[in-house]
Amino acid sequence: VDFNLPQRFDIFYVDSNLERKRPIMIHRAILGSLERFFGILIEHYAGDFPLWISPIQARILPVTDTQ
Repeated sequence: VDFNLPQRFDIFYVDSNLERKRPIMIHRAILGSLERFFGILIEHYAGDFPLWISPIQARILPVTDTQ
């Protein structure tokens, strides 16, 4: 329940008596905050991310004949 955003955005509605009323907003995010979203991803993949979100996608290790 959000009482602040309707006031910040100057949102109102007109009731049956033609009076302006301030609504109460009810909203929610599917995954919440960005931090919560990344927490869900980290827990789900246990740090072994798929390629599209992996911070390191490939490592190149030089190998010579002497090794």
